Formats: sequence, C-alpha cells, structure tokens
Amino acid sequence: MPVEKLLSQLRGIPSPPEPGWWPLAAGWWILLGIIALAVIAAIYFRRQKTQLGLYHQADLELQRITNLYLETEDNQALLLSLSAWLRRVCIIAFPEKPIAAITGQAWIEFLDQTLPGSHFTQGVGGVFSGEIYSRQPVVDSNAILRLCHAWLLSMQPGLIAAMQVKHPVVSSC
Repeated sequence: MPVEKLLSQLRGIPSPPEPGWWPLAAGWWILLGIIALAVIAAIYFRRQKTQLGLYHQADLELQRITNLYLETEDNQALLLSLSAWLRRVCIIAFPEKPIAAITGQAWIEFLDQTLPGSHFTQGVGGVFSGEIYSRQPVVDSNAILRLCHAWLLSMQPGLIAAMQVKHPVVSSC
C-alpha cells in the first residue's frame, strides 16, 4: 500500500472531554468530609459547653458561698447569700415567672415546686420564708447547703433550657 493511502486513513488525536465545573479527585472529597465533620463536632462541643455554662456558674457560686461560710461560720450571712443565690438561679431558669416579686411563704412553696418533696415548706428550707432576717438565725448549715446542692442538681435541665431560650442561635447550631 502506498504511504499516501495509509496516511489518509489516520485520524486526528481525540481531545479529552471538557472538565466539569469542579473537578475534584477522591482525596479532596475525603478532605472536605473531614473538614465538615470537624466543623460539626466543634459546633456540638461549643453548644454543650455553653449550655452547661449556667449550671457551672451557679455551682461555682454555691461553692464560693460554702467556702465563705466555712471561713466565717456566720449563719445569717450564709442564709442571705443562699437566698440571693436561689433567687438569681430561679430568675435565669424561669424567665417567664415573676420570681423577684415572690416572697415569704409563696417563695418557699415555689421552691418546693422546683424540687421533688417538700424540703422548703416542711423541711430545713423553711428558713428562707423569713427567718433569714433574724439577728441570730438557728439553722443546720450542713443540711441547708446539702439542700441547695440537691436543688441545683434538679435545676440543671431548667438551666440548659433557659440557655436555649435566651440564645436561640446557639440552640439551632
């Protein structure tokens, strides 16, 4: 066969197909997946830390009050501090209720509603209805501190829910 005839049978080199708008190799997809998982994990852990933040702040404040009492052994200062602490935590945990306006017997009845049992109306927590204002209150400080700690443990879900209500951006993450 003549060379010209053989050359006429040759075809041109085919062009490769056009690349897509985002041609990524498998390694890049794996890297993007790892980055996405890292972002999701960071958001999750930040949310958990933020939600538990109010509980931990309340717990630290209770520890501070306990340590101050152990140094001074002043029952009246202990009761006044615990009463203010209880009210602050309730204001955060129950933003829809007029906590600041509740006093006396209604206050300890409200506290009993937040903790199973009647530790405030019929137990050692009854001192928060008015005895805290006497000059020399007679109180079992260990029992009161245990009650406040148990009350705080029971309030943990309420504090987390309060954090979600106050910061909807955090709760949607």
